[in-house]
Amino acid sequence: MDPIETFLDAADRVLNSNTFLVALPMPTGIPLTDLGAFIRSGRLQDAIFAADIARGWYNFHRFGNGDILTPVPGNLATPDFRLTERASRCTPSEYLGAMLRGDRTLGDFVSFYGKAVTPEEAGHLTRQMMGRLFAGREPALHVLEPDFLRGQSEEADEAWYFEGKSCDNAALFVVGQIGYLLLTNGAP
Repeated sequence: MDPIETFLDAADRVLNSNTFLVALPMPTGIPLTDLGAFIRSGRLQDAIFAADIARGWYNFHRFGNGDILTPVPGNLATPDFRLTERASRCTPSEYLGAMLRGDRTLGDFVSFYGKAVTPEEAGHLTRQMMGRLFAGREPALHVLEPDFLRGQSEEADEAWYFEGKSCDNAALFVVGQIGYLLLTNGAP
């Protein structure tokens, strides 16, 4: 099985989340500027909606007449969003491992249903994913406030992502001209 999907599936189970990993270009080399442009362009929403179908969830789609998929209306990005970086005292591998262990000391990671993996398994899954994404290079980690996408308390008939109940996390991993945005939205 693909190590990226294996990691994302594990994060889904541990955090009770719909976890997304989205690749994005970093043309300016300024991570928050490039991520902001990606969000404003609508490409983040397009990527999340495509992953929603690929992972078989259909949280951002409705089946209409003749089983035709229709995207949920609305923009995932909050109006006039800002990207705010949180201070982080860990490496990218430590952050990802903490996610799979439900370790609140390095992020807002809660395993509501006791599905956290062992430290050994977390390390293995993290190494496998990091190897696939970064081929031995250490990415820069930018942990973000999870407030730039709409939350559940907003318009119920429109697209939203963050739950507002713990396990809302956003982290950007950057190596060279590519970044990977990892999003979680776990809830009890």
